[in-house]
Amino acid sequence: MLEGKCIILLLAGIGITMAVTAPEFRNIGDLNNMLVSENTPVGESIFQIRAYDPDGNALDFTISGDTFRISPAGVNAQGETLGDLEVAKILDRETNPVVRFDVSITDGLGGHTITHSDILINVIDYNDNSPQFQGTPYEARLSENADIGTSIITVRATDIDSGQNGAVNYQLTSHTDSFEIGQVDGILRLKDRTAIESEQQTAYAVTVRAVDGGSQPLATSVDVFVQITDEQNRAPVWLNEPYEISITEGTPGSLQAS
Repeated sequence: MLEGKCIILLLAGIGITMAVTAPEFRNIGDLNNMLVSENTPVGESIFQIRAYDPDGNALDFTISGDTFRISPAGVNAQGETLGDLEVAKILDRETNPVVRFDVSITDGLGGHTITHSDILINVIDYNDNSPQFQGTPYEARLSENADIGTSIITVRATDIDSGQNGAVNYQLTSHTDSFEIGQVDGILRLKDRTAIESEQQTAYAVTVRAVDGGSQPLATSVDVFVQITDEQNRAPVWLNEPYEISITEGTPGSLQAS
């Protein structure tokens, strides 16, 4: 009877591995301070985590936060459990440039949980913002006697992208014969007086374009309204000259012509 009980105990123990050793991460350190572009599509895998349990038990991954997720990716030839770290929502460097999270592994039988805390992923910039002009509308007055090179007004545009993606240069797209603009400083200046001296046009809408420095540049345009002010720079001109009139001798004083 005792012998039969021993046989039952042995059969019950067949195929069971006691989880006496905690699992371990194999490459989690490579993930810390990783760079990920903010235009990475949702669902794209950016890293494959490898973990190993010396007892051979199945491992489950968990991750904190909602920016990334881990999808099971099977077991490799070395017996390592694989998990694909994927983008779970749209990344935005301007609002969240650094993502911090924890990753844990848990074995099925031993109840061991190993957590790697404070993993940092740096979200790098993608040129997704165009320059925006500040302090609009732009209105200025310019004397028709102004010297060439006279500063008229300064425009300013900012771009919240970083690095070259946020660098702004200025261009003119209208009235380039009469005006010019500083590529970097945004100062609109008088380039030539010919048009304004003719007094045929007393106001100009000068279009300024702000362009960022991205590999695929983004741009925004604005109109600068310049009013030409008249100056007393011309002497009166006699019309219909010459004037001739004949007066009869002895004519009393009276208006003879106008």
